[in-house]
Amino acid sequence: MPSGREKSLGMAGKVFVSVLLVFFLAVGGFLTWALGHVALSTVEVYGWRATPCRVLNSELRTGNIRDEPFRFIVQYEYEGDGRRYESDRYRRSYAGGDWVADVERLVDKYQTGTTAACLVNPKDASEAVLERESLWLGLLPLGPLVLVVTGAVILLQLWRKESSKRVWRFLSRGAAATFILSGMLIGGVGLWLLVLKPVLKTVDARDWPEVPCVVASSKVRQAQHSDELGSIFYIVDILYEYEWQGRMRRSNQYQWHRFGTSGYDAKKKIVDAHPPGLETVCYVNPDDANEAVLNRGLGLWMLLGLIPLIFFLLAFFLMVEYVSAWVKRWRHRH
Repeated sequence: MPSGREKSLGMAGKVFVSVLLVFFLAVGGFLTWALGHVALSTVEVYGWRATPCRVLNSELRTGNIRDEPFRFIVQYEYEGDGRRYESDRYRRSYAGGDWVADVERLVDKYQTGTTAACLVNPKDASEAVLERESLWLGLLPLGPLVLVVTGAVILLQLWRKESSKRVWRFLSRGAAATFILSGMLIGGVGLWLLVLKPVLKTVDARDWPEVPCVVASSKVRQAQHSDELGSIFYIVDILYEYEWQGRMRRSNQYQWHRFGTSGYDAKKKIVDAHPPGLETVCYVNPDDANEAVLNRGLGLWMLLGLIPLIFFLLAFFLMVEYVSAWVKRWRHRH
């Protein structure tokens, strides 16, 4: 006699689960396709040939105040296939960034009149970039691809004869494994960004020298990812200037974290306390003069680290239980 679990998975149940799986596969397939294009574009550049080039112009430019206000503008010339070409592309997908220090580093690295190595497309010598994207982008489609393969296997098993018990077991174990791995990944990344990295920076910055600086501008800015998440998040954006080794430099880093959070009023108080023209002090990294911070302490925003910590601990304990149960089943069979 079939078990109660097998009875519950009749034709109607199979059709319902199949519809959910098809939708799941469609979304996963689209994400795999979209991220696959990004991955292929990233990996393709690693096959381009390195070619000497001369930097004609290199500068920092401020763009839209809200969305990616600082851009690295560069122009360089190189030779390819016996012809001379010019390009203004730093990376294939580069569109600027929030932090002026990141752009200042690029201006220092590719100074006007210096020689560098650019990467030229062997199929089209008119296309070149100065740097490759991180290979981590090439791994982006693996996430949805794993989900697509898992969903396809479940769907195939679902319509095999006398497979109800096997499917339910596969579904439960697959869902548990996916939740555990996702929880540990999300929790681990969150812990690094919200807790571990700021703590390490704070410890390191205790020996950074105190340098006089002047606030050039200050504002509360809406974070770039606000529209993507459907909520409004804000960033404290205080641009200040300081002198290091006879050269004026700029930074807009107030604290260690580089992401927006809710709470406009609290950030407005910080901005109001740092009006343009204010003479104060910042702390400069002696190993990287472009890295400076106004507040090197740890704020209450670190409490956000409790969220990924809960994810990570829950996933970790579930993994322990999952592995223990698997070991017990293996010992019972053998």
